[in-house]
This record gives sequence, structure tokens and C-alpha cells, in this order.
Amino acid sequence: MARTPLTAATFKGAYPIVVGWLTFTAGDATDGNSVTLTGRYIVYAKNTGGTNQTVLIRSSADVHGRFDDKEITVVPGAIARFDGIGSAGFRQADGCLWIDVSSSDIELAIWELDR
Repeated sequence: MARTPLTAATFKGAYPIVVGWLTFTAGDATDGNSVTLTGRYIVYAKNTGGTNQTVLIRSSADVHGRFDDKEITVVPGAIARFDGIGSAGFRQADGCLWIDVSSSDIELAIWELDR
């Protein structure tokens, strides 16, 4: 199945108040999520449920064939943040960043830092 697409938000100005402006979308625990990788991103994951959930950002092989998936457990009510995710080591064959969640209790928001 195709991954469920997300849209990255961009903000103008030197000091945006990020979390207040972000729109969170329920993660797709069945098919996974993707966002077109055009710059560097910060990925936010909010756990709206009552149990621990996991978020996995899938890496791609670097020039030496190494992988470095990023996985974190998010406790109930918390927001986790993955900083500086860029194309080097994370761009998949389809040009996207792939994000997998253990439950739709995880809501995702993507902030694009630059192009």
C-alpha cells in the first residue's frame, strides 16, 4: 500500500512560535507516512493516547552503505522532536522521508527549516 502523505509547514520570520502554528495529523500505523524531502525538517510526534507508542524515521543507505534509523518511544501526553532530518541518509527511493508509528494515537507535524 502507498504511504499516507504529510505536508511540511514553513514559517517566515526569524523567531516563529512553532508548536502553536503546527498542524498535527494522526499517523498511519498500517501504511506509514511520508513527506516529500526538499530540505531539512524537524519532525514532531505527539502521543494522544494512554500508553507508550513508538515513532520510527527510516534511514536510507549513506555513501558507505550504512543505515541509521531514528526510533523513539513517546510517553502519553508527550511531544517528541527529531531535529535536522535531511536528505543525506534519509531520502528514500521515492524522494520522501518515511515515518512509521505504532498507533494512530501518535500525531505528526513536520516543520521545514530550509530549502
